[in-house]
Amino acid sequence: MEYKDKILSRIDKLEKSTKLFLDLPNDNKLPNGWGKRELAIHLFSWDGEMVEYSDNLRRGNTFDWNEILAEDSDINEVNKKHLDENEDLTFAEAIEIFTNTRQELIATYVDIVNNHYQDEKSFVDYFTLWMHDLHHLKQAGIDTKKLEEK
Repeated sequence: MEYKDKILSRIDKLEKSTKLFLDLPNDNKLPNGWGKRELAIHLFSWDGEMVEYSDNLRRGNTFDWNEILAEDSDINEVNKKHLDENEDLTFAEAIEIFTNTRQELIATYVDIVNNHYQDEKSFVDYFTLWMHDLHHLKQAGIDTKKLEEK
């Protein structure tokens, strides 16, 4: 159970980064022009990818980012596709879907670590979306140093 504490810490950090995102001002803009609505779409799309992938871990398979990214190797195109598919969502709808999908992801993480734990480094990589949040929160001007500490 070498990695379990690290994973539990990452789940906690995801909960905290979720709150930081939800607390962003509604008129916040990222350097790439995305507002909070677009960022919510971006985040819930990746959350959904990870929830979908969880079935592989429940079957005892190892985690491999390449399996998620290989299908669409151009990350910018994947991100654009996610936004295009959700262009009709209002701000409120995007935030609601983000909130629901994030809760589902956190519940999935808890289930995976408690019921399908694998004691190997690649397994830990599945629990990295809090780092993705930090990347975008920094772009939004949020001080994330406390969240980055051990």
